[in-house]
Amino acid sequence: MFKGFGENTRHIYSRIFGRSERRRRSMSLGSDWSYSGELGPENWHKNFPVAAGENQSPINIDTHDVLYDPYLGDINFYGYHSNDEFLNYRLRNTGFAVKVDLHGDMHILEDDKRYEAYSLVFHWGGDDDKGSEHTIDRKKFPLEVQIMHRNVKYGIEDEEVFYKLDGIKALACFAEIGEEDHPGLGNITDNLERIKYKGQETDIKAFPLASLLPLEIKKYYIYSGSLTQPPCNECVNWIVLQDPIKISRQQLEKFRSLKKVDATAIEQEDLVDNFRPVQTIHKRRVTATLQLQDTFELQI
Repeated sequence: MFKGFGENTRHIYSRIFGRSERRRRSMSLGSDWSYSGELGPENWHKNFPVAAGENQSPINIDTHDVLYDPYLGDINFYGYHSNDEFLNYRLRNTGFAVKVDLHGDMHILEDDKRYEAYSLVFHWGGDDDKGSEHTIDRKKFPLEVQIMHRNVKYGIEDEEVFYKLDGIKALACFAEIGEEDHPGLGNITDNLERIKYKGQETDIKAFPLASLLPLEIKKYYIYSGSLTQPPCNECVNWIVLQDPIKISRQQLEKFRSLKKVDATAIEQEDLVDNFRPVQTIHKRRVTATLQLQDTFELQI
């Protein structure tokens, strides 16, 4: 469910959600990990011990083992249709992913908790058979969009949020190949040539976050997990939308044309396959808003 908000607060949220260099350094730790080689995901735990924990993300969602919860309702989105012409987002090539630093009053309300949207993260594959971090019955998608939200009760600039079980709420949406360009994703792909190399960033016009989501948002899965990039803190409550959006092959190729090294590097490596493999679910259960064949109904 999408809802609007009142008085424009862009000047406040631009200050609140501005990405400081301190936060970028503390949460990226780029020299200590990679998506391949000796510093690849299978060895992340050596530098980031929590990466070997039992509540790690992403996961495969086995729809035959999902708990159906009839009491799960609509997600309460606020400000997701906002389109402030005076507001900019910051688009960045981190060398590991495309990220967008968000500004504005976009949030999710859950009971008495308010989660403010602060970042978009994109993961994709070098071919159409892989790319997403989460999978559904082992099915992989060529791209996954993640909208990251932080629990404001822990403060806005305080790193404490990354050490709380309810610190982060992440909304994941899959993308599959379609015939036409996706207009919402066009806000990103039309500007990717400006951040071709690692470390490049640029301002882009703000756009409604709802434009990145499928029309059907009432069907989703939830589970407790972690950040999917180091340090992999187990602080994330994941919402994984069931229905994918469609991205054109031309748009997807713009992601694949990016480089994971800076412009001065002798060997220009493509930024592709920037996803963490699925992690063991252990004792966790995935809950769903929809009744699927062979799913179990949650007893309360």
